[in-house]
Amino acid sequence: MALRLLALLLALLSFSSEAAGRPWVIAHRGSSGDYPGLTMLAFTKAAEEGADMLELDTAVTKDHQVIVLHEPDLSPTTNVKDVPEFAGRLKADTIFSDDNYTKNVTDYFTWDFSLDEIKKLRKHQRISFRDSSFDGKEQVPSLREAIQLVKRLDSERQPDQRRVALLIEVKLCRYFTARTNRSKEELIAADLTAEGVDNRPDIIHLQTFELQCAAELKRLLPNLPVYKLEESAGISDEKLTQWRRDLKLDGIGVHKAMVAGGSANPDSPEFTYKYRVTGPTDLVQRAKRQGENFKVLVWTLRNEDRYIAWTFSQDGWAEADFFATEAKVDGLITDFPKTVRRLVDDRFASSGSKIGSPSGGLPALLALAAAAAASWSSYLAV
Repeated sequence: MALRLLALLLALLSFSSEAAGRPWVIAHRGSSGDYPGLTMLAFTKAAEEGADMLELDTAVTKDHQVIVLHEPDLSPTTNVKDVPEFAGRLKADTIFSDDNYTKNVTDYFTWDFSLDEIKKLRKHQRISFRDSSFDGKEQVPSLREAIQLVKRLDSERQPDQRRVALLIEVKLCRYFTARTNRSKEELIAADLTAEGVDNRPDIIHLQTFELQCAAELKRLLPNLPVYKLEESAGISDEKLTQWRRDLKLDGIGVHKAMVAGGSANPDSPEFTYKYRVTGPTDLVQRAKRQGENFKVLVWTLRNEDRYIAWTFSQDGWAEADFFATEAKVDGLITDFPKTVRRLVDDRFASSGSKIGSPSGGLPALLALAAAAAASWSSYLAV
């Protein structure tokens, strides 16, 4: 009886948090607006700024180590060109993905470097007009280092504190498999298993653009949420049903233009100061027909006015407000988690919306409370 009561009370506490209707604040590459993205500094700062999740990308090294990097080519975010011992590693390659993306690149590639060599590099800010004062100070993390960070944060968390999770993007699966002769999905699953988090959906989520990769991740890691990323127009109801019913996926992550509607070309979504929003579209509503727990995440919210639609008066707060309260998405992927955290806390301080709750709102919460009270009375009578 005591165990039954405890389970009910824990369910009540969990439901209470979800019933508050707060969309997740997801730090895109960490707090990448203020610090070099995909570094331990950016992740730590994002957690301090109130992120619910730390989003990261993955690549693979020559010695089959999974590292945290946005692409296989190193020069966009590291100083590899300035390290004399690596001068002979410059190569031409064609990067490709399962979803018909190809790109010819001449650069230095992760699969041509060992993890020890990668650790000799230093990161820099990807976007030229952002603060560069932290350039040259941070290494490229391994995936296991990022996992260890969220495990440590979880172990130090007080009962009333927010849990911080990882949202791991698994990209270019066939490309890395071809270049390293090892399955990228299996390497990631091995790291998660080695760190004891392959059955921790509270702190590990996965996402990918590639359908074959999504299916393989769900096969290898059936207890972890997997989201299908999409940036082209035309996610049909049939696709949503296939992803949910056949592949058992847990949601979608989409370019914000797909939820906002308006004048951007949906097949090449651009969301700039010239963009006029007409939405929200019906995408969130249609996705929720797959079940309330089928999540919709949008990317990427940024504070700089060049990235914000004209409709929002180039105001990052107004943009985040639209997606959180009008479009009612489940997750806001942002370069500036501190901005979105303030917006979410302000808008949902006393709200009871239905995001994440199976039957929605205050009535269900009261019913669960009544059940807990009844069970408590039964316990006292025993």
